[in-house]
Amino acid sequence: MKRKIANLSPFTFQSDFTPPERPTEDKGDIVLTADELSALLADTRDSTATLVKDETLKAHAQDAENLSDQLKTALEQVITLTRHLDTAALNEEERRTALENVRRLAATLIDGQADLFDTSNDASTV
Repeated sequence: MKRKIANLSPFTFQSDFTPPERPTEDKGDIVLTADELSALLADTRDSTATLVKDETLKAHAQDAENLSDQLKTALEQVITLTRHLDTAALNEEERRTALENVRRLAATLIDGQADLFDTSNDASTV
């Protein structure tokens, strides 16, 4: 069976892939007063200074720990040397002189430890 078309109405075609229309939006500009900008800059400066200070303190603490480990190693070596001198085949005068030198070395390590392990270039100017 065939039907006869009696009436046609025009159809406006729109693609289904076009984005929906958006209302006009504000550009998102930020407006700050001079006082607000000054406070923001001061907060940024303070935060940055705190971060740098924390990192510096961590680095100094790590350096101090490394130097302490080096000092312990050096003192252990002095103790080992002293034990070897005690058992070495030396006459009494040589043994006494050697042990006195070791004691002075140990005293220098303990008393002057800040200078002994300084790896910066400033150590040569002191």
